[in-house]
Amino acid sequence: MNCKCESHPGGDGPRDYIQVEDGRRWVADSKTQWLAAQAIRHLNGAGREDEAYYAHAVALLREQEDAADALVRLAHQTVGDPTLRWNLLHLLGDAGNASSAGYLVEAAIERLPERSREGCEGPFDTELLNRTMAVHAIAAIATREREVAGQLLRIVEANPERAVLVEAVKAAADAGLQDRVRELLPQEHHWMLDLKRVNHQQVQADPGRKDEVDGRFRPPAQDAARQVPQACGFTRKE
Repeated sequence: MNCKCESHPGGDGPRDYIQVEDGRRWVADSKTQWLAAQAIRHLNGAGREDEAYYAHAVALLREQEDAADALVRLAHQTVGDPTLRWNLLHLLGDAGNASSAGYLVEAAIERLPERSREGCEGPFDTELLNRTMAVHAIAAIATREREVAGQLLRIVEANPERAVLVEAVKAAADAGLQDRVRELLPQEHHWMLDLKRVNHQQVQADPGRKDEVDGRFRPPAQDAARQVPQACGFTRKE
């Protein structure tokens, strides 16, 4: 992650701000912003304790009356930093509420930049991740506030980029809205309702062979004659 969240003021240690990609600093000037900075810091942490610290920060954010609105404002302010915005969208899913849903819908169906030749790290791809994260954030809120699930239908109806639409269809179906989704989807997109989630351990790749021959690579047998690399003019057989 390119955003850097720090937690302790003063001295040479970490401070209470997030370093934004273009060099600006998002200063935590309220309790809610400070908690958001801590949550994002631990969301990106790799330590064993980071998951628990993140959950604790989220729990504290849910107790703040202004948390949802503050996170939406921060997401608006960081629109030029897709990495930080992704983190805020993720946090909105965990700490937001029904009042956040309108913003998340707009974030999901927002027009994407033109595709470029920059590979998987171009503006199109990074913004696509933000669109799909907005969908997942709505789905996460809907697990706590059931009425929010209907907002997923607004995304389906908007018919956004296919990757975003697929995530919206899956999330709406998981919320029990398959029939409404079927009504809104064009016939050529009904296959999206048949997509399934499975554990990766249950997935088996078809080897593509019709016989029972084991086509995997195997190293030469130990007793096979083979040349070892030549060094200093000396060559021998094993």
